[in-house]
Amino acid sequence: MSTAQIRRNFVAHFENDTRWGAHTAVPSASLLLDDPTLLFVNAGMV
Repeated sequence: MSTAQIRRNFVAHFENDTRWGAHTAVPSASLLLDDPTLLFVNAGMV
């Protein structure tokens, strides 16, 4: 099983699990667009 298949199965599990309500996978997006002064910080904390 490839990494891509594992990722798809993981996401599909939560999208199809109705016990906790509907889950929707959304594409990732930056909160701050094109800010050259922003440095990468681990865990997304700024």
